[in-house]
Amino acid sequence: MKIITFLLMLINVSGIAQHHFRPEKKIRDRLALLIPKDYSFNEEELTIIDRCNSAKHSFYHTDIEKEFILLMNLARTNPTTLRSFITHRYDSTLWKQLPPIASDSSRSILQTSYGLHLSAKIHAKKSGRDGTMGHQNFERRIKMFNFYFKSGSYGENCNYSGSLHPLLHFINLMRSKPHFKNIMSSNFNSVGVSFKNHVRFGKNSVTCFGWK
Repeated sequence: MKIITFLLMLINVSGIAQHHFRPEKKIRDRLALLIPKDYSFNEEELTIIDRCNSAKHSFYHTDIEKEFILLMNLARTNPTTLRSFITHRYDSTLWKQLPPIASDSSRSILQTSYGLHLSAKIHAKKSGRDGTMGHQNFERRIKMFNFYFKSGSYGENCNYSGSLHPLLHFINLMRSKPHFKNIMSSNFNSVGVSFKNHVRFGKNSVTCFGWK
């Protein structure tokens, strides 16, 4: 299958205040590791959120990256719970910033991959240091760390922003059709993410997708 690669630069999302992207203090350092009961999720939603939180035990992903993966998995498998998650955890107005998301049972939850994480991390770190944009050496990076994958189908999303918050990066990418396609593709079942500093734009995130 042909490799799908895209990039995106969105510094701000119109109409969204920065304070919306700051979780309550008591969970600021525990993103994606704990869903407090006072967030008013019902038992079914808590079960879905826990199932979609596939990165919760990924020692190689940061809490920010885990939250980002959780958001993608909710979008892929349960848009209704994604709406509840964004509404209760952040702000109900943020849901309106996303494009329509149709349910599709063919999409699986993205499982974390250390190889894909390394492919993303190397690129995010180098791009951030050099101030570059794009998908330089994508195929080489993928093949270097993911030789055990059964399929040659891979994809990559890149986002550049002044904010580190995962929800801002998620909304930016979801509002771009090619990036939306990568996030929602049923051809991917594995993911690796890396958020790093960027000398030109402040922050950059790289998401590598694959199938195994």
